[in-house]
Amino acid sequence: MSLIFVSGWAGFSYLYPNFSKFGIFITPFSVDFDEEKTVNFLKSQGGEILIGWSTGAHIILKELETISKNFQSIILIAPFLDFISFTKEKILDIMIENFKSNPEKVIKNFITKCGANYHFTEKYNTELMLTGLEFLKKSKIGHIHKTNNLFVIHGKKDKIVPFKESYKIVNNPVIIEGMNHYIEEKILEKYIYEITGKKIF
Repeated sequence: MSLIFVSGWAGFSYLYPNFSKFGIFITPFSVDFDEEKTVNFLKSQGGEILIGWSTGAHIILKELETISKNFQSIILIAPFLDFISFTKEKILDIMIENFKSNPEKVIKNFITKCGANYHFTEKYNTELMLTGLEFLKKSKIGHIHKTNNLFVIHGKKDKIVPFKESYKIVNNPVIIEGMNHYIEEKILEKYIYEITGKKIF
C-alpha cells in the first residue's frame, strides 16, 4: 500500500501515528515544507492513495489538475476553497500576533479547537508556521479541476472549516455526524476502506 498524507497547519504526526508510520507524512507550514516544496514533492510522486487534511487538502485541491493522474484515489478531509470566506481575517491577524509572542499557546488552542488532544513534543518552525497563517489569508481556489478519483470527508461539527464548504468541492461528500475538524485515525480508516476498498493499516 502506497500512502501519502499531507497534513494541516499544526497537524503534527502524533495526531496520526499510523498514517505517519505506514505512509509518507508531510506537515506543510509547520516543520520544513512550504507550499512550493509540498507541490513539487507531490508532482514527483504517485501511488494508490493521497490524503490531505485541512491546509494540506487545500494545497492538493489547488494543484489537482497536475497531480490527480498520479494517484488512484485522492481523499480530502475538511477541505476549503477560501479560508477567509468563513473566517474573519481579523481572527488570523490576532493569531499571528499572539503566535509571535507565545507560539505554543496558539498551537495548543488551535489543536484543542480542532477537537484533538494537545500533547505533542515535536519541533516546529516558527517562521514557517507564521507563513502558513499568512497563506490562509491569501490563498484562494477559483476553479476546481474535475476528476473521478476525488473524494471528500468532513466532520459535521467542524469548528474550523464548516462542513458545508465540502459541497462546493464535490456533490456528495461523506459528512460524519459528531465529528469536529480533527477526525481520528480509526474512523478515517473505516471510511477510506469504504471509498477505496483498501485497508491502509
